[in-house]
Amino acid sequence: MDYWSRITLASLIGGGVGFGIGYFFGNYLIWIFIGLAFAVATESSLRTIKNVKAKPSQLKGVPPADTIQKKQILINKKPPKVRF
Repeated sequence: MDYWSRITLASLIGGGVGFGIGYFFGNYLIWIFIGLAFAVATESSLRTIKNVKAKPSQLKGVPPADTIQKKQILINKKPPKVRF
């Protein structure tokens, strides 16, 4: 399925759900808009997640964990004494 087919299907399902909720609680129009907005936002966010193929560490500009472990990081075992 391409992008517009999924958006159309999500809109139809969201509109149907909004109509069903509006049938029981009244005020069809508001519930249909809420259902449409929720369905389209969910489908768009899922589509965005599917398009991201890089590792999260590469997206943030942080080197992968295996390169960090190869470097020698010197850590002081005892903190320096504070003098007042």
